[in-house]
Amino acid sequence: MASSITEQIPRFYVDTLTTTPVLLNNAQEGVDYILMRLKTEAATIAIRDIVMITVDDLTEVDLPGAEAIFYGIVPDSAFNRKQVEDNNNADWTYDLLFADVAEIDVMFPITAIICSVEIAENNALTANSPLKVTTAGHFGLAAAADDYAARSLAIVATGTGTQIIAAVLYGYGCIIN
Repeated sequence: MASSITEQIPRFYVDTLTTTPVLLNNAQEGVDYILMRLKTEAATIAIRDIVMITVDDLTEVDLPGAEAIFYGIVPDSAFNRKQVEDNNNADWTYDLLFADVAEIDVMFPITAIICSVEIAENNALTANSPLKVTTAGHFGLAAAADDYAARSLAIVATGTGTQIIAAVLYGYGCIIN
């Protein structure tokens, strides 16, 4: 568990210990997001990770590099829970990774939606802080010149581990600085 202080809006409170959905508002498929089944390019993706479509295959997703444009998030759908259980021969958790070439659900925002996201280590956030994609499928604090992918709905003091917080994710056409 991270050793930083986090304050969150009670309705959207999430953390690493409770079972909370990725999608935290009443967004509708086809209106607020598109849900697609794609394959993992490597055994590095977990539920809640930020992913991008691979450059060489439109049917695969992978973790983006630092400051990549945000593409999608892996939701905790019933299908994804079953896949991660099958891939690991264990009950699903947010920590388990999908196998290489596993078929998974990926959610692509059309409009701004509220999701639980993982924040990389050592990111001090205030409410409404701009977020960018960092490595390992996480978000981090964005600088003025970065492409914003989301806004924080929590206050996080700098800590030593990752945090799970609520954030407003922008649809690809909604990216603003």
